[in-house]
Amino acid sequence: MTLISQEYMKQHMEDYTHPDNTNNLMEDNIMNGLNAITPVDSANLALKKFVEDDYPMIHDTTELLTVNNPETFAAAGDWRKKVTDAIKAIETRRKAIVDPINKELKDVNAAFKMVSTLFDGLLTQLDGKMKPFAIQQQQAREAAAELARQEELKKREALQAVVEKTATETGNETLLEMAIGIEDNKNKFAEKELKVTKTTHGEEASTSLKKRWYYRVTDETKVCKELLSVDDKKVKAFMAANDADLKVGKLTALGIEFYCDYDLSSRGK
Repeated sequence: MTLISQEYMKQHMEDYTHPDNTNNLMEDNIMNGLNAITPVDSANLALKKFVEDDYPMIHDTTELLTVNNPETFAAAGDWRKKVTDAIKAIETRRKAIVDPINKELKDVNAAFKMVSTLFDGLLTQLDGKMKPFAIQQQQAREAAAELARQEELKKREALQAVVEKTATETGNETLLEMAIGIEDNKNKFAEKELKVTKTTHGEEASTSLKKRWYYRVTDETKVCKELLSVDDKKVKAFMAANDADLKVGKLTALGIEFYCDYDLSSRGK
């Protein structure tokens, strides 16, 4: 190797590969006196200094290296070993810092999960008490709204009958067109989705009942080929693509039952 000697490479690489060297890339002398800095901050600063001060030499050595004979090939092999050792040393030091953090993170997540599970249980209890009453109230509202719609339809049908009769008796084309318009509006009104209030207001929250559709597999051997793996995303995409049939309870698929249930949600005012 003619551009950079093996001795030069050795001098500058051992600092980054020797496990006992205090000047390696995780423990630079700039850290002296900064004992309060956390391992993560220490690593960040040391790595930043390494990249700024020392890495350019390693990069340039690799960039300028020429392999054109057995001697330079052997020297390049030695340099490659140093680079490989540096990669291993970086990973070793990374794990030395990260593993304890990951363990602590795992313990923290487990502790929070335990508490969250307790509160999830409370929420399940609350929903078990509230949902039956909310569904009963909602069904009563919907029944009242449907009754009101039927009464309104009767009034429109009566008006239509009067207009049609008068138009027939008088031959008035304007009244005939009016009768057709009344019938069209009546049909649209009959098909229009009922809008019923689903929210109950308290002092601190508004609780609403939302209708959502789910599915359960009843016979896996009969599931159609497209949904054979019972892929949750695929089934939900199938439900979304057939939303109109789903909402009226007409969506079917072999081996799968589509059903409606309700979820409660509470929001602060």
